[in-house]
Amino acid sequence: MNMPPFRLRYLLLVLLLCSGCPFAGVAAESTTWPFETEKASGLSLQGAAVAVEGMEGKAQSLDGRSLFAVEESAGYAPSEPGFTLMLWVNAYDPGNDQQMLAGKNVYSKNQREWGVMIDKDGRFRLYLWQEGWKTIEAEKKPEPGRWHQVGVVVRPGEAELWVDGKEAGTVSLARPIPRTGAPLTFGGIDDGGRIRQAFFGAIDEAHYHERPFSAEEMAALYQPHDATLPIPERPALGPKHSPYWSAVGERNAAEDRTTLIFDGKKPDSLACDTTLRKMPDGSWVMIMLGGGHTEPLPQNRVFLTRSHDEGKTWSPLQPLDLGIKSRNPDTALVPSELMIHGGRATLFVATHDGTFADWKEWMTHSDDSGRTWSELEPAPGRLHERTFIRNHIVTRDGRILLPFQHYLRVAETREINNGRRFSAPTNPRNGVLMSEDGGKTWTEHGDIRLSEDDDYHGWAENNIVELADGRIGMIIRADRLGGVLHYAESIDGGRTWPEFAKPTTIPNPGSKATLYGLGGNRVALLHNPNPRGRHPLALWISFDGMKTWPYQRVLVPESSRGPGKALNYPDGFVSDDGKFLHFAFDDARSRAVYVGARLPDLPETWETKAHLPPSEEIPVLEDVRFEVIKPWEFEKDGYRFLHGVGLAFHGGKLYASFGHNQGGENTETEEARYRVSEDEGSTWSDPMILYGDATGGDLGYPSTVELDDGDLLTVWYEWIAADKTSVLRQLRWRMTG
Repeated sequence: MNMPPFRLRYLLLVLLLCSGCPFAGVAAESTTWPFETEKASGLSLQGAAVAVEGMEGKAQSLDGRSLFAVEESAGYAPSEPGFTLMLWVNAYDPGNDQQMLAGKNVYSKNQREWGVMIDKDGRFRLYLWQEGWKTIEAEKKPEPGRWHQVGVVVRPGEAELWVDGKEAGTVSLARPIPRTGAPLTFGGIDDGGRIRQAFFGAIDEAHYHERPFSAEEMAALYQPHDATLPIPERPALGPKHSPYWSAVGERNAAEDRTTLIFDGKKPDSLACDTTLRKMPDGSWVMIMLGGGHTEPLPQNRVFLTRSHDEGKTWSPLQPLDLGIKSRNPDTALVPSELMIHGGRATLFVATHDGTFADWKEWMTHSDDSGRTWSELEPAPGRLHERTFIRNHIVTRDGRILLPFQHYLRVAETREINNGRRFSAPTNPRNGVLMSEDGGKTWTEHGDIRLSEDDDYHGWAENNIVELADGRIGMIIRADRLGGVLHYAESIDGGRTWPEFAKPTTIPNPGSKATLYGLGGNRVALLHNPNPRGRHPLALWISFDGMKTWPYQRVLVPESSRGPGKALNYPDGFVSDDGKFLHFAFDDARSRAVYVGARLPDLPETWETKAHLPPSEEIPVLEDVRFEVIKPWEFEKDGYRFLHGVGLAFHGGKLYASFGHNQGGENTETEEARYRVSEDEGSTWSDPMILYGDATGGDLGYPSTVELDDGDLLTVWYEWIAADKTSVLRQLRWRMTG
C-alpha cells in the first residue's frame, strides 16, 4: 500500500496525540476517505466527479449537481462521547446559494442531524438540529480556488466549528443530536433521491473519528497548503439550448413589446398574481392581487384593468368586491385563474383571514366580459377548502381541465416578517378538475404528491398542457426540493395520475411557471430558469413534448428595481395567429408589466388531407444549412462504400445511421454504423458500429427512431445467403455516455 506522505503524517499525528488519551483503540474508531478516485472505497457517487490535484495525490471535483454518500452510514450516528469530522475543501463559487460540504440529513423524511456548509452569504456555517437549527458562523470566508480544512467537533453539551486549524466558534447543545437513518454525505444532501445544497468545488482527505478532539489536537492536525486549483466554468443548469434557435430568438426579440400597467406606491404598492386574458368582446383584461404593501395581509384584494388597444394603454385599476370586502374588510381575496370559455368568463378566487387560515376557494361568472359578476359559489367538493385553481386548458375532444393545488391541512398561525402572520399550508396534493359539459359539472382526478413528508410546506403551483397523442403533462413548483420543476403525466387524458411527481432538469427557484400549447408537441414555457432566484424571466419552447428545450430566450434579464429583485408569476395567452405570447408579470411585487413576446415561426406538421401543390408553387426554404455527416475517406478509414442514411433526434442530440462497407456493395464486410452530433449537425463523433455481422453479403439502409421510453430502435434489411431470403433486422439500444 502506497500511502501519500500527507495522509501518513496525519495518521501518525492522530496516534501520537492520542497516545496518552483515555480512548483506547482510536485507529479502529476512525475512518478515512481519501477521494483518490470517484470509486472511493465505502463511498457511492451520485452524479459525476472529476479527479483534480489534491493535497497530495488526487481529489474529486464536483459539478454542483453531484455528491458522495457513505455506503454504510449507520456507524456514523452521533454517539455519547461525540465525534470529530475533518475534511479539505476547495470552493469554486462560494456564496449565492447553500453548498453542503458534509452532512447527515434527509429533509423530506424529517431526518435532521447536522451539516457543515458554505452558506448563501459565502461563510462557513455549521448547522445542528436541536428541535430547530442552531448554527455556528465562521468569520473567515473561503477563497475560490484555495484549499481550506474544515472541522466539526461535537461533544456532550457543546459543538465547535474549526476552519484552517482555528476554532471559528462554539454553541451549546441542550440535547443530544438526533440519531436517524439519514446517510452521511459529502458535497450535498441526498434528500430521498433528490440532490440538494450541492457543492461546486473539490473535496479531499475526509476523516471521521468517534470521539471529540481537543483544541490542541485540532490545531496540531492543520497543515497549511498553498496549492490552488483553476476554477472551472460552472456547468449550465437545465436542458441545452440550440445555437440555431438562439439566433432565431435574437430576431424574435426585435418584435417584442412591453407596457407598464401599474406602478405601485405605498401604502398600496402590492402587485401580485397577474393574469392576462382576452375577453369574449375582444378587450384584454388583467386581474391581479393588490391592496397593502405585501401579502398575505387582510387588506389584499382583487383588482381589474382593461385594454382596448391590445396592451398599449390600460384603464385605471378597479377593485372587485365580489360581495366580500363590503361585508368584512379584513377578509383577504386572492385571484388564481380567469377562465374564458364559450363566451363566459369564470374567475376563481380564494378568501382567507389574512394569514391563510380559514382559506376557501370560490368561483364567480361574468357574461359581459368582466363588467359584472355573479355571486360566489364554492369550488367543487373538497377543493372548496385550502385550494388554488390554476390555468385551464380545453382538450381536443372538448373537455375542460383545470389544474388544482390542494392542501390537507394548515399549520398554526405564526409571526413571520414585515408585520405579517402566516398559517403555512402543508401536504400539497395536485390534480385536475374535469368537465365534459362545458363547465356545468366537474369531477376531480389525481392526488399527486411532491414529498413523502406529511408536514412538507410548499406552494405547489401547477400548470398543464395537452400533447400530440392526448397525454396531459403537468409541471409543479417544488419549493426546496432540488431547485427544479417537478413533472407528472396522465396517459389517459387527465383521468388518472401517478402518486408522486418526479423532478425535471428545468431549473426553478420556487416560483410559478406557466405552459402554453402551440400545437402538436410544441410547448412554450414562461419561467425563472435559475434555482437561486426569480430572475431572469425567460421563454423556452419545446418541439418534442417537453423532452428537450432548444429555444431558450431571456425576455427580462433583471428587475427595474435592481439586480436580484424578483420577476414573478408570468401568465397570459397565445395570440390567435400564434405569433405572440401576451402575458403580464409582477416586477418586485410592486409593478404590473405587460409583455408581448414574439414566438418563432414554427414548422408546420404534415396534414394528410392537405392539397399537395405543384412544384412551382412550393416555397423555397430559407435559413437552410447543409452539413456533411460522413465524407468518403478511404485513404483514412479504409471504407469504400456508404449508403442509406437515417436521422433521429434524441435527448438533444442528432443520431445518423448508415450502411458502411470496406469492400464493395453487397459484400460480407457491410456494417450498420452511426455518428452522433451535439451541435445540430455542425460536427460529428467518430463512427461507431451498431451491427457488423452481415455474413450474407448484403445489409443496408439502417433507419432509427426514438421510442416512448427513450430507447432508440434501428431497423435495416439484410440478405440471408443460406436461406436465400431477405429479412428486416432491428436493434433496440440506448446511449449511456
